Amino acid sequence: MLSCENVIEFSGEATKPLLVVNSFITPDSLIKVHVSKSRFFLQADSIRYQTVNNATVNVWVNGTKIEKLSSIGQGYYLSSFKPQLGDIIKITAGNAEFTEVSCYTEVISPNPILAADTTNHIFNEEYMIQYSSTNNGPYIPDTIGVLKTESFQVKIKFNDPAATSNYYMLDLKTISYFDNDSISITNTWLNSDDMVFGSNNNTGPFETGTYSYNHEFSDELINGKEYNLKFTFRSQNYTYNEEHKNTWNKEQKAPVKQELLIELKSISESYFKYLRSLSASTSTIEFFSEPVQIYSNVNGGIGILGSYSRSVYKINLK
Repeated sequence: MLSCENVIEFSGEATKPLLVVNSFITPDSLIKVHVSKSRFFLQADSIRYQTVNNATVNVWVNGTKIEKLSSIGQGYYLSSFKPQLGDIIKITAGNAEFTEVSCYTEVISPNPILAADTTNHIFNEEYMIQYSSTNNGPYIPDTIGVLKTESFQVKIKFNDPAATSNYYMLDLKTISYFDNDSISITNTWLNSDDMVFGSNNNTGPFETGTYSYNHEFSDELINGKEYNLKFTFRSQNYTYNEEHKNTWNKEQKAPVKQELLIELKSISESYFKYLRSLSASTSTIEFFSEPVQIYSNVNGGIGILGSYSRSVYKINLK
């Protein structure tokens, strides 16, 4: 068994820093823009962002300059207004070090979820586990209650507009209500083999064959049709014995009600291409695949300006 090592010296030129502009715009929020500068990939500590706090960042709406955004620190700039559906947003940024860069996007209208239903089955039931009292292990069964894992199958229905290219992203959140009037909202991971999400065959950075890690998809396969999108997710619930019913959290009891919050986001083409390039990059096998260029739509610099709007649907969980 032999191995060898060959050090390859970098023979190219070190690239100069570029201005990096990132923003995702939605009609229910103020416009927030992050400005930083890139670093050469062989430079020490190159993974750290260098924020830019002295830039002049302007926003234009439908061709008219609206305002100069206010710097709020750590590279962030904030508007004083919320954009409207259908607005064409242009953002420019620059300072004494960098030539002004620009980027555009349209504020996308939401596509409503028409209906949703869910079925569930118990995936597994087992005693809750804890460490033994000696040497922090091994795990041993406990008798204070039962841990139940449930698998939910969900189907949502929506109409995809015809004659236009549309792009979407699916998000899930679980809302837990407690009898002390507190609420907890957690992001929920979903899984789907629906055809709109593609497959694990990496056929290109923007093609349907690239698996969707961010649950983004286009209407390429469903253009102009009513569609039932299917996915699954898992949930864990704790059932305690009466004498231990407050063990889960002494200050916050087990939830008395849970809801699934489904968000079907209509996203801009630029946002979709950005997410799809991230999915393609994640699918790349190190050393055996060509690197994937992350999508950018910032003229004169790098970064992403995209937009999204949300259609929200709630389902009560048993």
